[in-house]
Amino acid sequence: MIRPISGWCAATFFCALIWWTAPALHAQTPPPASQADGTGESTVHLRRVAVGLHARFFPMRSMSIMGSNETMSTSYVSNQAYDFDYNTGSTSPFYSGGATVEYTLGPRTSFVVEGLFSQLRFTQNIDAYWGVDNPETATDDRTHQSGVQSTNARLWDLPLMVRHKGVRSSGLLSHLFVAGGATDRFISNIRTTTDTTLNGTTTTTRTPLGASKKNLLGVVVGVGFQFIDDFGIRITPEVRYTRWAGRTFDSNSAMSPANQLEVGISISH
Repeated sequence: MIRPISGWCAATFFCALIWWTAPALHAQTPPPASQADGTGESTVHLRRVAVGLHARFFPMRSMSIMGSNETMSTSYVSNQAYDFDYNTGSTSPFYSGGATVEYTLGPRTSFVVEGLFSQLRFTQNIDAYWGVDNPETATDDRTHQSGVQSTNARLWDLPLMVRHKGVRSSGLLSHLFVAGGATDRFISNIRTTTDTTLNGTTTTTRTPLGASKKNLLGVVVGVGFQFIDDFGIRITPEVRYTRWAGRTFDSNSAMSPANQLEVGISISH
């Protein structure tokens, strides 16, 4: 059986394919050497379409793809109280990346679309207590059931943004840009393994944890700098903030952050 291509391989293949086809689809005659773009950048080798790679880093776990949370709740069944303690810890990588395409609309404005892949990994520990506790003992005498729920999934982000740069016509601020737009996130390949222990006996199930929203929209804004050399290679460091209109996971303590902060850099040509 042919094994599916991993997310990173798919992103790399997508980027390479566009890079190979873009020159043929969007070939242009370079402007005269004296022409400038209005922000101090020479456009001798500047192409209207630039394709490359984008890497991003999440400096704060609480504003990444999954944070650490703890919740407690009590349920009653036939007048019997069940106390639950949920504790989630994320082992997702602090970094991810993918392909980026930038289309120049004018001297100061461009349109950017990206396809980004992230590997999501987290564990939710579940402790349940019920029964009668003897107040004369130092230990909890109630029945205790523990569970460890490990989930892996793939996240795919598709941000669409407009960049506007050039606060000044020269100097460092001529490279500064602000960006804004929308983004779409969808999740795939959810795999969950749950080990439940009761009275010394452990059972294992592999029912995937249900996503609250498999397709999620968000608003993204950013600020950064773009530097273009004489060969048209663009180096673009930036900081982005995304506000999601919901949570990918919203089950007990497994709550995806609604706010996302990232530091990224793109290299394109």
